[in-house]
Amino acid sequence: MKVPLEILIYIFTLATRSRGSAVSWMLYQQRSMPWFEKQLYEKVLLSDEDEASLFVQCLRRRQLCEEFAETVIKAISLSGDINVVTIMDILSLCKGIKNLSLRPQNDFLEDEVAPLLQLLDTLPLKVLSHQIGVPFTSSLISNVTLFAKITHLEVDDPNMLRDVQMSCFPQLTHLSLWGSSYKSGTNIPSLVKNILANATLEVIIFRVEQHQQFADFLNIHELNDPRIVLATSRIYLWDDLGRSCMLFWELAEEKAKSPNPNHNNHRCFTRSALTNGVRDFMGIERVPEDHLDYEIVRANVIGEDGRVRTAYFGNAPGSSIFTEESDDDMDTDEDYSDDDIDEDETQDGTEE
Repeated sequence: MKVPLEILIYIFTLATRSRGSAVSWMLYQQRSMPWFEKQLYEKVLLSDEDEASLFVQCLRRRQLCEEFAETVIKAISLSGDINVVTIMDILSLCKGIKNLSLRPQNDFLEDEVAPLLQLLDTLPLKVLSHQIGVPFTSSLISNVTLFAKITHLEVDDPNMLRDVQMSCFPQLTHLSLWGSSYKSGTNIPSLVKNILANATLEVIIFRVEQHQQFADFLNIHELNDPRIVLATSRIYLWDDLGRSCMLFWELAEEKAKSPNPNHNNHRCFTRSALTNGVRDFMGIERVPEDHLDYEIVRANVIGEDGRVRTAYFGNAPGSSIFTEESDDDMDTDEDYSDDDIDEDETQDGTEE
């Protein structure tokens, strides 16, 4: 039986695991090129300035480049040392993006945020995950409509949601917050209760380093809503072809919909669950599963050069250690409590 070429190409597309393989199949014959070209460009992962600049150059050399970028590219991840100018250039070209992960190494300046939001407002965004170092204030949000369309949102500054009314997010179903970003004075119980009052919300994810401590905190304050899911911090993965761009949200939704907590009184998933999900998309060997009590521990380390660095390491054997530059100020304790709750009662605060 002769199998139609379209079916063969579809099968090969599903079996393709890397960008290099997709490029190879593009050269198979002219009829196969559109299939694999779409696979290359539909979901794009750019992790440094050189790569991003070449991407823009490649797009601009095409005929009808703006039409191609708008109609084909639907999800994009921008991270590493990509310059703000390059980011704005890419977002100006790719006007059909529905899923954006924006995590540049260099923070945006305050006067760059308003133009960024105005540009994002022109996109049909549904999923936004950002880490830009500048909080979105009520005045900034009030000048755009994009947050009224967002269904999945991850922010690195939970204080934004303390100062912004949840009514600004009428379609929000999935929300992810950095638990490690909370500082003293933030009224977390009230913040969480305010968020949970949003009728459309299906999942709220806390990305925390001190997993069990935060779980204890939730239990003390009777914040046992099944929509709350704890997840690992500091890991953001897409596979080579971007097929896993929604995996983080899907894992959290699966836990939120489970009838019972999977770890003590709360729901959570491990770092390895996310890592192995991405590895499955790439067709490579899985890593050993982490225990549910696995945590990333943070500590300030003074090097031989006298510089203070923040080290992150797992509490499981064989966990990798990675460091980043830290401010000299050592007073960065986390405080999850309300102002009127006794310190002994809440068991909060984390020493680095």
